[in-house]
Order: sequence, then structure tokens, then C-alpha cells
Amino acid sequence: MRSAAPVFQLYRFSGETDLWWRLISPNGRGLGRAVTPFPSVADARAGLALVVQHATELDLGVRLTADYRWHWTARLGGEALAEGIGDQDRRVRCTDAGRRFQLLAPAAVVEVETAVFRRVIRTPLSVRGGSVRVGDGTAV
Repeated sequence: MRSAAPVFQLYRFSGETDLWWRLISPNGRGLGRAVTPFPSVADARAGLALVVQHATELDLGVRLTADYRWHWTARLGGEALAEGIGDQDRRVRCTDAGRRFQLLAPAAVVEVETAVFRRVIRTPLSVRGGSVRVGDGTAV
């Protein structure tokens, strides 16, 4: 049985022109993404090529978020180029996720087509018709 290869996907959000890239693992989960958007497909591919070319040289840093989760960022010469898509509950898992990105990035293929996603913004409970109990924050 052949395993799926990791893949880089270029994408944008509907109604927006900026492009992003992300690395999808063989099991279909997002591992990392561009820190900043790109104005064109050519620029996104060039930024991605820089990350792939220097994947093993990237300086991997982890930080504790305001929600007490861990988030990784990969830098080259002090410039943040890639970051984790999801935050981790433990520092060691976060470091492992960043290292996995560094290992898989050089082996990943780049999809030819650009995906378009709809940006989803969660509506607060009060707007959806729900209410929140004062004090404990649970929905009624």
C-alpha cells in the first residue's frame, strides 16, 4: 500500500485577492501555513520555494499563547515565514509539529490549482438568538 504524499496548497478566500499557502500532511491535516499573504500566484510560489529550499535551516520557535496553548513559528534570518495551523496543548507536541513541517516540506509537491475558501466567522450567541448565563458563560 502506498502512502499519500504531503502537499502544498495555494489558496485564497472568496472575495479577496491575496493568496496563502499551507502544507497538508499525508493524513489530510494542515501542518503549517504562510505567515503573511502574497499578492500573486508567482509571489506565493516564490515564497513557498524559499521555505522549501531552507526548510532544514529554519529557526523554529515556540511560544505560549494567551489561551495557554503552544504555537510554533519558523523564521529565516529573523523573518517569520511559516507558522503552525493549530495550537498544541503541550510544548513538546508543538515542537514536534514544527519539526514535522521541516521534514515534510522538502518532500511535498505543490498543487497546480488554487483553492478558494469561504471565510467563516462565528456569530455570537446573542446574535444567533441564544443567551449566555451571567457568571459561568454557559449557553442557555
